[in-house]
Amino acid sequence: MIRKAKKAWELGNQSVAVYESSASGPAQYLIVTRYKQGWKERDSSFMKPFKARYNAANGDDSYGSFTEGLQK
Repeated sequence: MIRKAKKAWELGNQSVAVYESSASGPAQYLIVTRYKQGWKERDSSFMKPFKARYNAANGDDSYGSFTEGLQK
């Protein structure tokens, strides 16, 4: 799932770091976004929404399976 999300982050030219917990138990990930151009990146008009970029990078309607995976 993270590999597919990476494609969408790259389309938006986002700076994202993914960290994995090294503790025992189920896998845990922390995703951190860095705003290289400042807070204006948070404005909805700065780049396309993540859903649109995800579908563009991974195929139409792929975002639905992404959200299902997150819920599981």
